[in-house]
Amino acid sequence: MNQSAFGELFGVSNKTVSRWETGTYLPPVEILELMSREFGVTINEIIAGERMQPGEFEKRAEENLKSVLRCSAFTFKEKEEYFSKHWEKLHIALRILSALICLGIFIIGIYQKSALTVTFAAILTAAVSIILYNMKRSYVEKKTYLEDKNFKDE
Repeated sequence: MNQSAFGELFGVSNKTVSRWETGTYLPPVEILELMSREFGVTINEIIAGERMQPGEFEKRAEENLKSVLRCSAFTFKEKEEYFSKHWEKLHIALRILSALICLGIFIIGIYQKSALTVTFAAILTAAVSIILYNMKRSYVEKKTYLEDKNFKDE
């Protein structure tokens, strides 16, 4: 069966089938279930890419599960974007409070016509921005790379 016919059978393009074949993406579980029924094999066998004897299922199931989780549908870029937005939502109050404090100091400096206070507000704004950015990057990198690395080292 060629990629076009296979894709037509499961309602996807031949390019999607190609990505599944090369391991770029894994078919969604719904498609895996349809493939399993259509071809009379288990999902475990589909992921392994071969038929298995009854004694092999448990061992291969664990290996296949780890493999599937490592090659999740999300790329590192998508994970970075997700965790970056997640951090921003979690720390919205901190970000707003920091901005208000810096803005308040700046307005006080303008009102008092104090160049020193305005300069301090500008330096404080830059410092707070750098600190918040580094906090976010640390969180994103830990969630995206370190947790993934720890999983792969198991």
